[in-house]
Amino acid sequence: MSTILRRRKEFILCLIAVILVGFLVLYYLLFSGHLSKSQIYNLVNKNQKTLMSDISKLDYTQSSKISGIQKIRTENGAIYFDCGGEGFGSATSYYGFYHTADDTPYGRDLLSEGNGWIWRQNQDDVYYTEKICDYFYYYEEHY
Repeated sequence: MSTILRRRKEFILCLIAVILVGFLVLYYLLFSGHLSKSQIYNLVNKNQKTLMSDISKLDYTQSSKISGIQKIRTENGAIYFDCGGEGFGSATSYYGFYHTADDTPYGRDLLSEGNGWIWRQNQDDVYYTEKICDYFYYYEEHY
């Protein structure tokens, strides 16, 4: 009888381990896919003509087909092209680029840093942006 209980316990522990590993793999696939900074720069430079054409028509059909662009949205007068993120909950990072009609960096109270501009609220909340080419800026947000 004790052998049966022990094997049942081992089976349940293995099943829990398999479920946990499956959850971690799913989590990684859903929440940690993003382009690197250099990939975003390359994407913009390679597809600038398509992006500008869609922006001029306010129709993002062709841009939404570009591999690496996950979502297109407008916010505060800029057009954002989201290229993924990673993390969960309050420990999340987002990456992408945006277009501004006035060719100025968008963000909160930006301070010059490195090749771009940065905003920090505390150690955890950081927004960084950098010019890629005329009218296009790279961004990353960390929360």
